[in-house]
Amino acid sequence: MDFFLIAVTLASSFIVLFFLHKQFYSTKKQSSSRKVPEAAGAWPIIGHLHLLGGSESDQLPHKVLGRLADKYGSIFGMKLGVHQVVVVSDHKLAKECFTTNDLALANRPKSMASEIIGYKDAMFGLSPYGPYWRETRKIATIELFSARRIEMLKHIRQFEVKSSVKEIYNNWAKNNLNGVVKMEMKEWIGDLVMNTMGKMLFGKGRRSNEDEGINKAHKAIRRFFELLGAFVVADFLPYLRWLDIGGHEKAMKEVSKEMDSVVEEWLTEHKTKRGIIKSGEAEEDFMDVMLSICEDRDLPGFDADTAIKATCMALLSAGTDTTIVTLTWTLSLLLNNYQALEKAQDELDAHVGKNRWVQESDIKNLVYLQAIVKEALRLYPAAPLSVPHESMEDCTISGYDIPKGTRLLVNLWKIHHDPNIWPNPHEFKPERFLMTHKDVDVKGNHFELMPFGSGRRMCPGISLALQVLPFVIAMLLQGFDMKRLSDEPIDMSESFGLTVLKASPLEIHHDPNIWPNPHEFKPERFLMTHKDVNVKGNHFELMPFGSGRRVRPGISLALQVLPFVIAMLLQGFDMKRLSDEPIDMSESFGLTVLKASPLEAPFTNRAAMDILLIAVTVASSFILFFFLGKKVSSKSRRVAEAGGAWPIIGHLHLLGGSDTDQLPHKIMGRMADKYGPIFRMKLGVHQVVVVSDPKLAKECFTTNDLALAGRPKSMSSEIMAYKQAFFGLCSYGPYWRETRKIATIEFFSTRRIEMLKHIREFEVKSGIKEIHNNWGKNMNLNGVVKMEMKEWIGDIVMNTMQKMLFGRNNEQEGINYKAHKAIRRYFELSGAFVVADFLPYLRWLDIGGYEKAMKEVSKEIDSVVEEWLAEHKTKRGIIKSGEEEEEEDFMDVMLSIFENRHLPAFDADTAIKATCMGLLLAGTDTTIITLTWTLSLLLNNYQALQKAQDELDAHVGKNAWVQESDIKNLVYLQAIVKEALRLYPAGPLSVPHESMEDCVIGGYHIPKGTRLLVNLWKIHHDPNIWKNPHEFKPERFLTTHKDVDVRGNHFELIPFGSGRRMCPGISLTLQVVPFVIAVLLQGFNIKRPSDEPIDMSEIFGLTVLKASPLEVLLAPRLAPVLYE
Repeated sequence: MDFFLIAVTLASSFIVLFFLHKQFYSTKKQSSSRKVPEAAGAWPIIGHLHLLGGSESDQLPHKVLGRLADKYGSIFGMKLGVHQVVVVSDHKLAKECFTTNDLALANRPKSMASEIIGYKDAMFGLSPYGPYWRETRKIATIELFSARRIEMLKHIRQFEVKSSVKEIYNNWAKNNLNGVVKMEMKEWIGDLVMNTMGKMLFGKGRRSNEDEGINKAHKAIRRFFELLGAFVVADFLPYLRWLDIGGHEKAMKEVSKEMDSVVEEWLTEHKTKRGIIKSGEAEEDFMDVMLSICEDRDLPGFDADTAIKATCMALLSAGTDTTIVTLTWTLSLLLNNYQALEKAQDELDAHVGKNRWVQESDIKNLVYLQAIVKEALRLYPAAPLSVPHESMEDCTISGYDIPKGTRLLVNLWKIHHDPNIWPNPHEFKPERFLMTHKDVDVKGNHFELMPFGSGRRMCPGISLALQVLPFVIAMLLQGFDMKRLSDEPIDMSESFGLTVLKASPLEIHHDPNIWPNPHEFKPERFLMTHKDVNVKGNHFELMPFGSGRRVRPGISLALQVLPFVIAMLLQGFDMKRLSDEPIDMSESFGLTVLKASPLEAPFTNRAAMDILLIAVTVASSFILFFFLGKKVSSKSRRVAEAGGAWPIIGHLHLLGGSDTDQLPHKIMGRMADKYGPIFRMKLGVHQVVVVSDPKLAKECFTTNDLALAGRPKSMSSEIMAYKQAFFGLCSYGPYWRETRKIATIEFFSTRRIEMLKHIREFEVKSGIKEIHNNWGKNMNLNGVVKMEMKEWIGDIVMNTMQKMLFGRNNEQEGINYKAHKAIRRYFELSGAFVVADFLPYLRWLDIGGYEKAMKEVSKEIDSVVEEWLAEHKTKRGIIKSGEEEEEEDFMDVMLSIFENRHLPAFDADTAIKATCMGLLLAGTDTTIITLTWTLSLLLNNYQALQKAQDELDAHVGKNAWVQESDIKNLVYLQAIVKEALRLYPAGPLSVPHESMEDCVIGGYHIPKGTRLLVNLWKIHHDPNIWKNPHEFKPERFLTTHKDVDVRGNHFELIPFGSGRRMCPGISLTLQVVPFVIAVLLQGFNIKRPSDEPIDMSEIFGLTVLKASPLEVLLAPRLAPVLYE
């Protein structure tokens, strides 16, 4: 018992001692642990977020945090939603962060923007610290920002700056009044910087005659920076992400799509260029360098294409926006400080003079100009708060423990305005950098001035920025006298994003305020100075209902209800305030801003009116407005369905006519007149939206281009197109992107079209010789011969396409003619009404026998192309590289490509056959149809035909045949072709699209899986766009519509479609069609066989054919020797 008692005593003693020991050391450790003091005022859940929501200049986050630093010290903590944030506002502590703790704080926190817009954190400025970041930063530092590279690309910067200065001068020469011209400089600076960065990175500029993608990219980048600096609730309260409060996630996805579509196109072009031009033969831009590097190096975490796109766009984004912001602030500061501006000009005159332009090499001698730039960067750093850092491990700042995962913000603006370092910190004094602070630079070594950050995550583009910024300012100051055109200083208010922008335009002239006495109630202003301003979202100085696609849809109702209610009250009653005190106009905040206090007023009856009626009117009107607005703006706002649908089949019965005026595009055109430019039809089991308006078409093929890039499945695409392997009919995805890229580069590129020009010219001239031989044998007594031209055109086009694709033509083998007949049958079947496509549960019946017919045609086509493929493989085995020169056709090119590449979803032989036949099918039928309609229109309009022949005689003459290179000079002939494409587009209804995700068109919700038809014929015949739309008037393309082309950019004329699914063969067609017409018109006098006009009736298939033969009378008009 004693032993047991001793054992229990010892055991309990050890347990007590253990807990005492643990408690002692835990307390000691806790006492030595110092947490950063937290600012007061945190709310439950959201923490301090409510403090950072102001939009006024003095409520911007860096200024709010600056005032908090005055109160809580140079380091303090905040709780922003679920995240702990440490804010540092002292240069000594900043030094500790970016030296001692540089590695520990080298990480970046994840955000919705970096995930969605930044290629899932692949933009190296936003990516987590690690191998990928190290590799991409190293590439950027060496290949774009190194001293060698900056010097190498100097000529680009100088050219772009000088071109932009010339632009100002030209504007002055045209528009100056009293020797001066007004210009808005923010846009000018934006164009200049975007041109320069675009040229260095991608070889592209933003000028009007260059790639339009750079313009699109610039808009997307500006939006990117706005979104990157936006307050996104989900970044701080991630469990609310599903609500997408503020719509930021949706907006980011849209911007991401816009940016990626542009850079993907540029990347494709660069890959193509690399295949043509060997390394070193032409100046390489940064994307070329990245492609070279990624050939020999794998970047961890991302595939090569993603890494290239992300790195290039990171550099474009960072390099443009920050430079634009800094240049804008610098120029604004100079315009508010004429003395400094004049001193800078005097320095330029002294060191450079007025007899030559300043060069980048002069900048090192312009010390006052350099001081100006430093002072601008001090006062207005582009990013006043450092890009957020995140601690990768526990560390200590100023004795305070910083746990792993804590976010760090360094308030650069506060440090740059510290009165202990900078006397009179809010004043613009460049002289300080020539005296007290002459040794301070901005390269991250002096922590009292670090506009580009410091440490391993500082901006790598600092050297480039310090070349561009002073050089642009120097050119402006040397070349022009600049002033404000008012004694009022330039407005220096700011707006916040990731970078801090100048909130107002920078116009070097007097810009009157929009609203004089803006806080006064003056209805008279809308009868005088602002009489043309309305509230419908078109005048951005007044938009109480918003603007753009999210404008409140109940605006029209509101503008009926509001004045009506007020009118009823004013008519029915005399009203006064309860006292002489004015009504209290204080506000309370919510989703809407309410009047804070009650609104009481005594009423005196003015007429025999019932106050109950007033109350009911007011209440019912607002209830109606609220619920109607809610209903209309909800996701359920569906496109209105056309009337006349039958059970099961829907509207199919309306589309079954065979007469010309009963063809589907004309029926749908009449339905659009009745139901509007967007309406819905039910075609069997499918919901189809029909669009008949250019603005809505633009919305489909720009904003919603990716969402609507799908193709619906059909029996013909399954059976005759190798199970949807024809890239024009296949689903959107990797296979489509690869095959379209191959076709675009290897068949439809400008280089390839030019390379194969001799084939087209040979085939067309052979066709002309055939007509002449026929004329020689069969001409009548009047010296003319009758010919059926549809067949002749068909042979020309088929021979040309087969020669370019397969190296053969119809005359070589009967097998090719068999292919032509099968192709014609293919198009008939593709455009046929197949019941099973709309009522798939009836497919087993094979109503109309289409499935059987399609299988037969598919076998015919495949047997031909299989034989050609076998021949090409045999030829490749016989002809070894270098032993024999032989021109490659497209099938040869495809075989070469597939030696080293695999396409997703299909084996190589299937992909080659499908791609080649897809091009043959699309390229022949549409070209044949367009040529037939063009010639028919000319035969019905002899005056236009004669004008075209006169133009040919004037520009080419009668002693030599017209060449393809002459077409660019034959403007009337080009107008004829455009007019023919307008009146008779080969595909009057777009090839059907299918929505791959929910989207919005014209404010209407389009669910995933909806089919889209754009009625091109209806758009092309819109009398609001085309005067006398059914008349053949080529002259319109020389006058009112001279700037309209057919390449998918002008949505009033899109015969080849638009967006990513548009016809890739447009360039080839625009060579072939006018050339064939030109040779015919030059070589022959052509007439109708009788005085009756050519029959222009149509028959419908996938393309719309001329229903009747095209017979003409022909006689040569050139010397016989030219036909030999």
